[in-house]
Amino acid sequence: RIPNKGTIITPIVFKWTGVPGERSYKLQFSYSGNFSNVSFEQVVNENQFIFSEPLSSGKIYWRVKVEKPGANTQWSAPRTFVLD
Repeated sequence: RIPNKGTIITPIVFKWTGVPGERSYKLQFSYSGNFSNVSFEQVVNENQFIFSEPLSSGKIYWRVKVEKPGANTQWSAPRTFVLD
């Protein structure tokens, strides 16, 4: 399958500083800075994730938080990158 014009298919590595004693994190990314429309969300068991699906070009915001059942954990400050 040939991707649409403006689609990026290069793998992207998301990395963040882990929290001592924690292993599960929820990763989100969105094309909107307030995450009103989340484009991707996944729980991962380490402090990095390799995303290898096609993405549209544009500014992407991403954030992570510790994933703990029953706990109200806080999201990290959003980070950004641009795909041209």
